[in-house]
Amino acid sequence: MHLVQRLFDRAFVDGLHEGELEALAIIHTSGEKILFCTADRMAIQALAMMDQADRGVSFEALLRKAGLWRKMERHFTEAFFRGHIEKGRTKRIKGEGIRR
Repeated sequence: MHLVQRLFDRAFVDGLHEGELEALAIIHTSGEKILFCTADRMAIQALAMMDQADRGVSFEALLRKAGLWRKMERHFTEAFFRGHIEKGRTKRIKGEGIRR
């Protein structure tokens, strides 16, 4: 968890919950094919900022894969997830939220 906290500046890390930090740390250090599902915009962006966007999945995508899709709130949708992946990639390129 502390390893991931050191990747980001203080202001960005403060927007992440402890459980999300732990999940991101596991993804960062594990070579296993782990999928991270969250509806939290900061955690989604952090995944992309760590260059691990391919290891994330929206709740909508999981439900569709299981054949259980239904209409849901925006923050659970694939569009919301992809939008914040792109914001995270942009932050990574610009160095925003990254500890220097």
